Amino acid sequence: MELPVKAGIRLSEESLRRLLDRLDAEPEFQEAMRNRKHTRYQYRAAAVSVELRENDETTRTTVPSRNLSAGGICLLLPRLAYSGTEVRIRLVSEHNTAHVVVGRVVRCRYLSGTAGIHEVGVAFSKPIDIAMFVREANAASVLVVDDDEMHRKLFGEVFRRYSAEVTFERPEDTAKRSLIHEPFDLIVFGFHTSRTGGCELARKLRSTGYVRPILGLAMMGQDELKAYCEGNQCEACVSAPINAQSLTQLVKTIESEPIVSFRAQDPNCGGLIATFVQSASERIAAIEQAYAAGEAEKLRDRVQQLVVFADSAGFEPVAQAGRQALEHISANDLSTRAVRDRLATLLQRCRAARASEATRV
Repeated sequence: MELPVKAGIRLSEESLRRLLDRLDAEPEFQEAMRNRKHTRYQYRAAAVSVELRENDETTRTTVPSRNLSAGGICLLLPRLAYSGTEVRIRLVSEHNTAHVVVGRVVRCRYLSGTAGIHEVGVAFSKPIDIAMFVREANAASVLVVDDDEMHRKLFGEVFRRYSAEVTFERPEDTAKRSLIHEPFDLIVFGFHTSRTGGCELARKLRSTGYVRPILGLAMMGQDELKAYCEGNQCEACVSAPINAQSLTQLVKTIESEPIVSFRAQDPNCGGLIATFVQSASERIAAIEQAYAAGEAEKLRDRVQQLVVFADSAGFEPVAQAGRQALEHISANDLSTRAVRDRLATLLQRCRAARASEATRV
């Protein structure tokens, strides 16, 4: 039976913002943030769907949230909530998928100067994967190889909006070292620096077996850009002069939506799912090493093992990408664009696997 929705907090957007700002500025809050088991992130959603279960009665309402961590959430309720009250919360991920999380009220206080608003702390029954819901918790590592100061500043500004950890290098410095085993999720080359050879650096990196995303910046019109991008083995290129809007759109094309196992709610599969996620980086490195060495048989074996494990753990998108990669792995030639593209998709999906304890709805 559909539960009636009770009225939530009646505050204007501006009044709510001022209230949350005041709470975040409290010295007690700053001290508590430093001593928490789980890192707490600002999570100001205006309308979080909540069910409270007290004395065999369930109340559903929609309320604002204040912050979120892997272990709990802080909500603003229009009334008192007793400690121990069971709460079901509908959280929406960064990629607009809804997940239900179960927890219990662990603290509640009246906010002085308000019309009955209470700040309620809820502890989740099991930790969630916070990176699914807060972009700042999922920092990507990006290397920008460009000697143009304006471009470096703009790249830094845009990537930091996506909570990326950005490293800047000049092309002449990058040319002196190998990047194949560096932990970067994305490398950006400025191809306009022809003296140092951004194009040459990108092609050289691909020749070592590097399969992760590369973006290029080129001084040319849109008609030439696609062919230029393919010629330099990049996932995408943007035409200079760049701006924040064009760069933001480019970054969005390489974002991965978190992948949750379809077996996540099976209590017998929790350990298997966790093992798959925890071992993902090791398996990715093994596949990259076999590909870089040109060892087709070893590469096929490692991809096949990943497919079997992904199937067992319920990560169907990973298994599907692995099967597609196997179709293109040839004993004679691993250098084709098809092999690299499918391996890149496989490893990207593998990195996106999450051991979420939340129920997807």
